[in-house]
Formats: sequence, C-alpha cells, structure tokens
Amino acid sequence: MLRLKVVLLSTAASVVIPLGHAGISREPHYEAADLRPIMSVRLPGHQAYDRETGPFRLANIEDKTLRLRLRRAGFQSGYTKVWNHEALAGEAYLFRTSSGAQAALAALRAYDERWLLTNVGKKPQSIRTAGLGDDAWGLKEVSYDGSIITEDYSWRKGNLVLATVLRCDVCPNNLVVGVSRGYANALDARATQISRRSSVR
Repeated sequence: MLRLKVVLLSTAASVVIPLGHAGISREPHYEAADLRPIMSVRLPGHQAYDRETGPFRLANIEDKTLRLRLRRAGFQSGYTKVWNHEALAGEAYLFRTSSGAQAALAALRAYDERWLLTNVGKKPQSIRTAGLGDDAWGLKEVSYDGSIITEDYSWRKGNLVLATVLRCDVCPNNLVVGVSRGYANALDARATQISRRSSVR
C-alpha cells in the first residue's frame, strides 16, 4: 500500500485566523464520514486496486515511532486508496485538531525521509508544493538515468492530512511524471469541496 503499506509491512501550534473577537477559525474541520467521499476522486486511465483500499486504524501502522507520534497528535481515523497494482496511493489521516494534524505532517515527513534513505539508498530531493494545503511538503527520488522512481506529497487542511505516494521503479517515465501531483491536486480540490458542503449544513 505504498507508504502506508510500507508502514504496515516494515506517512507546532495550529494556524488559526480569528474572525473579529469570536475566535472562530477559518480552517476547515473534517469528520470521519468525510474521508471516503474525499478519497473517491477518480483517476482517468488508472485502475483502482480495491484489495488495498479502505479505512485503516492506528493499530495497522507497524512502524512504532510513527505510530506513537500519530497517537500523540490525536489520530482518529484514516483512509487509503491504491491504484495501478500498488504503484500509486492516496492517504487521508484525520486528527482531533489542526495542531495535531500539523504535528503529524512533520512526523510523516520524518518517516518518509527515513524510509527513502534506507530503501533507496540516498537522501530524497525536495519538490515544489505550491498550490497545495498548509505546511505542504514533497519528496522524490530519481534513478541513475534521471527517471522518477518515487514522488510523495503531503499537506494539511485543518485537522486533516492528505498524501499521495508513488513507488514506480519499473514504470516508464512518461507514465510517472505529473501523476502523483495531479492526484494531489484532485484530492485537495475534493477536500475543499467537502469542507464547503459541511460549512452550510
């Protein structure tokens, strides 16, 4: 299940913008029921791998350090969707608070950097994340011929952390380039849409 599967088998203070004196945050707040609709984004030309798709719990994460950090951050529930026979996945991690999601985002980056360094053999490169949600980060690894073999994005929207994870050391470069970021953009847009629906309930 890509980063989540790797985890299963081996991804500061809250930014709050007050409105007047009411102390109301403009950040969205998500519920567990929002995860599946967010992760229902379709990828034209890509085949969903349903056997590895669905909700997950903290207990499913076998990496002890990551599991502990996510627990401390207030993890509530998660959902993953896997594509192309495990080459690409989307992940959603729900937390009680925005500050918890922010702490979890840092934990996921530390885990990702450690896993990539250990399993690919070199430090991953940072990639641009402009246009994604708060505190976004991106990492990639390239092969000796310059083709992309991993490309991961993770970002926060309120109390929700979203991620896309690509592991494709045997895929042609024209299949890889832009796929993970395109998926990230689609998930981000869907999460924004869901939060707007929730705000008018």
